[in-house]
Amino acid sequence: MTVAAFVAHRIPGRTRLRIPTEKGNPIYFAVLAESLAICPGVEQVTTDARTASLVLHHSADATLGEIADWAEQAHLFRVVEAGVGAPRAVHAAAGQIHLLDTKLRRITHGRADLRSLLFFVFVGLGIFQVTRGKVLSTASPFFWYAFDLLRRESYTAPPTDRDD
Repeated sequence: MTVAAFVAHRIPGRTRLRIPTEKGNPIYFAVLAESLAICPGVEQVTTDARTASLVLHHSADATLGEIADWAEQAHLFRVVEAGVGAPRAVHAAAGQIHLLDTKLRRITHGRADLRSLLFFVFVGLGIFQVTRGKVLSTASPFFWYAFDLLRRESYTAPPTDRDD
């Protein structure tokens, strides 16, 4: 799965992305620079593994969306909208959450993700609070959060391998 990249700064013809999960990985950033050099519309690529930074100089005809689509198809990174100029802590936290989700999917061979894990955690916490007699004050929000995860339109149940 591709890593998450966050827009740190953008002006016409120049975009800075941060890829916090690859911070300190010079091999990743060297491969990234070499790969992006052939991306249509990209004129210059500058990377810094120490700061997890990628600066793209691109033609006026090339949009960030087109470059991001190309990079995702090449399995380099996926641009995640966290808001331009969001605090570094937000970028780092979002990157770590994405990394945790990726590792969980890999460990479970795609059968579980962070959303499904959180669903069961919230249901479990809700049941625990019910057993303590805290139905309305504490348990109901946990059940609300759990079922809110299910109702979100991006949720899809993992496939099953059973032949029933």
